[in-house]
Amino acid sequence: MSAEEGAAPVDLLVVGCGAGGLSVALSVLAEAERSGRTPRVTLVERAPRAERGGATRWSWVNVTVDREGVVDAGVIERILASHTDVDEPYFRVIEQEGAATVAWLEHHGVQITHQRPPFAMANDYGAMVGGGASLVEAFCSRLEEIPGVEIRYDTEALQLLTDEDGRVNGVTARGPDGLTRRIAADAVVLATGGFEGSLEAVTRYVGPRAGRIRPVVPGLRFNTGDGLRMATELGAATAGQFDRLHVQLVDERTSKPDAGIFGIPFGVIVDGRGRRFVDEGSATPEALNAPLAWSVWRDHDATASFVFDARAARIPGWGFLNQSDIEPYRADTPAEL
Repeated sequence: MSAEEGAAPVDLLVVGCGAGGLSVALSVLAEAERSGRTPRVTLVERAPRAERGGATRWSWVNVTVDREGVVDAGVIERILASHTDVDEPYFRVIEQEGAATVAWLEHHGVQITHQRPPFAMANDYGAMVGGGASLVEAFCSRLEEIPGVEIRYDTEALQLLTDEDGRVNGVTARGPDGLTRRIAADAVVLATGGFEGSLEAVTRYVGPRAGRIRPVVPGLRFNTGDGLRMATELGAATAGQFDRLHVQLVDERTSKPDAGIFGIPFGVIVDGRGRRFVDEGSATPEALNAPLAWSVWRDHDATASFVFDARAARIPGWGFLNQSDIEPYRADTPAEL
């Protein structure tokens, strides 16, 4: 391992190239511009350039604001009621800053649309045109135009560096050549996502059948918990619920990324023995999917079948609700299925 020869500390080192890390970098640079400074900013990204952005790249990026930028208050209240440990001040900030956040996104080249789907949804969503990939490319393109900014791809952050007083002052990283180097920095931001890409971590926190949880998109394999590990090694506190994941129902027959099955309210879902186990009409597609997917994994051996009729398949937007690229099994009677 070596320090970078003659390299002065960068002003800001960001570990991670998803929405969080890119937003931090852009915000710091904008503030510096207003004060007449030109900071040196380095972003360290585990993925290759073509796959930069981690989970953000594959996200649909729905935003719970209406056309005027007002956050759907019902969303906030449902979140606050969902768990006793929810950080209310955090979500109140989200509620207050909705309009300003959308304006900031659009200023940096992201387009938000408010075309409602042809079926019921629990919330008034806006959607990012082009999904998360459009955000990643727009933000990275902006950063690449700014002097003093460097994005290092195929680079894995291994350990936080500290000075003799225990202050974080950089990162040890492994580059694409396999060698480790110390990157000194006046400030370090960890924006590395979760730990979905580490079977060891998912098994440790979620349970012994973690191997049955398939990452729904390729970008999640880069989320290996590096930031959490590095920070907790120095005694940082954690927050959030480690023993549960946000999961969704997918078609296991296909290798297509994000082959989500969201049409459950328009049919029935049965377990491996052909038994129903949920009220399919109890919620709208997006509200039902995550808790139902968790139940399928936890209580039904990670396997279930969605059964629907020809009339459901004619619902406008059916392709959005069921995103597999493989045709469903067909039969004229339930017994044949």
